[in-house]
Amino acid sequence: MISSAITTTSSSSVIFPTVPILSATSIILCLLILPRFWKTRIFAVVYHICWLIAGNALLLINTSIWRGNVRSIPIYCDIAAIFWSGYSRTLYMCILCVNKFIWTISKPAPSVRVYDGRKRTNVIDAFICVVLPLLFYPFGKLLFANGGPLATLIIYGPQSISSLLQDTSWSKI
Repeated sequence: MISSAITTTSSSSVIFPTVPILSATSIILCLLILPRFWKTRIFAVVYHICWLIAGNALLLINTSIWRGNVRSIPIYCDIAAIFWSGYSRTLYMCILCVNKFIWTISKPAPSVRVYDGRKRTNVIDAFICVVLPLLFYPFGKLLFANGGPLATLIIYGPQSISSLLQDTSWSKI
């Protein structure tokens, strides 16, 4: 009785027809703009677009192919869960590199440019957007298991620091 209610609830989803359509549309649109950024060699945006394509492809697969059939694919579920655990941090890392790129082109340039740091910037962007997230995926489960002290520091640390900086009681002292 309970298992039939669970299967009917999981198979009749409210978001089923819209999420796969939006994911497929997003993949197509990202693939359309990817060559333009590849030509301009703005690798921070290229990495961001590639991660968006990977995330939307996984969402498309999860919501259309494996809908209501989760028990037969435990290995795929583990891989998808590990990917989703670091996906939001990966997108933030890519946005950080995009913001760094915008900052470098918007600051005033010196009159004589001795060194063009595009190659160095591309290596740093590749490290931040690709290597760090790929290093995080195998160790993410170990670092954040059972809410250890490292997880608390990483998750709540920036929030507490920003709340300290925004607190108005410091200005009254």
